[in-house]
Amino acid sequence: MYLTLLKWAKRAWVWVKHYWYIPVILILSLFLLIVTRDKKSVSKALGQINDIRDKERKAVKKIEQEFQEKQKFSEEKAEKEKEKVREDASDKLADAERRIEEDLKPIEHDSEAINDELEDLLND
Repeated sequence: MYLTLLKWAKRAWVWVKHYWYIPVILILSLFLLIVTRDKKSVSKALGQINDIRDKERKAVKKIEQEFQEKQKFSEEKAEKEKEKVREDASDKLADAERRIEEDLKPIEHDSEAINDELEDLLND
């Protein structure tokens, strides 16, 4: 139970550090309500809380949207690079096949030349 309470206290402290203005405004609202007995002051303070929350939501939404745009741009750029690499690889493969065909043409129907080439390879 102690560890659970301690864990809850740590989470509460992190929340208070991040959203410090909410407890402050709530305390001020209660203070204004007790001191002045004026509900307009309290509703004004609560309205400020809602305004701040709305601004934060808009900021978070904007950040998420920018992140998604950057991610989409990065994915498109990566896809273009991938396609370029594929094209380069296919060009190199076609060039290598062409060179192999050119190298094989002189010895294609000549069995002696084939034997000579194989002996050279085996002797090296």
